[in-house]
Amino acid sequence: VKRSLLSGRIYFTCLLVGQGPTAKKLLSDLKKNYAYLGYQCIGYLSTNEHSIASGDIPAVWLGTINDVEIIIQEHNIEKIILAPEKRDVHLLESLVQKISGKEVDIKLAPQLIDIITGAVKTNNVLGAPLMDVQSNPLSGTERHIKRSIDVLAAITALILLSPLLLFIWVRTAL
Repeated sequence: VKRSLLSGRIYFTCLLVGQGPTAKKLLSDLKKNYAYLGYQCIGYLSTNEHSIASGDIPAVWLGTINDVEIIIQEHNIEKIILAPEKRDVHLLESLVQKISGKEVDIKLAPQLIDIITGAVKTNNVLGAPLMDVQSNPLSGTERHIKRSIDVLAAITALILLSPLLLFIWVRTAL
C-alpha cells in the first residue's frame, strides 16, 4: 500500500473549503507532501456565496459551500479539508451538518494559536497539520456489526449470570 501511495496509483480525492491564506498554505503543504499523504485536491469551494474564483489559490474553483453536496457526488470526494479564516468559523457548524450524512472524512486545519497552546491534537507529522472531525464515526455496516456484538454479549451475560440472578430472586422472595 505504501508503494502504491508513493507512486500515486492510490490517492484520496479531496475537496478544500476556504479561499484565504490558510487555504493557500494548506494546499501548498498538501501538494508538497502528496506522495506521503496521497491527498489529491481536485479543487476548492469558497465560503462566501458572492465570491468568485480567487487567483490566489492554485486550484480549480468548483463553487461555494452551498454546492458541497452536489460536488461530493459528482466528483466522488473522499475527504473534505476545511481551511476557514477567522471570519468564516461560524459557517463550519452548518457545513459539517450538511455533509455529516455523506461517506466522507472531514479534516480541519487548526489555527496556529490552537496548536501552540496545545488546545488541539493533530495527527499528521508531514506537511499540514490536520484534525479529524468525527461526523459519523461508524458506517452502516459497522453499526450493524456493533449492534450484533452488543446483543450477543448481552445474551451471553444473561445466560452466564442467570444462576446468580435466580439465586438472588429466590433469596429476596423468601
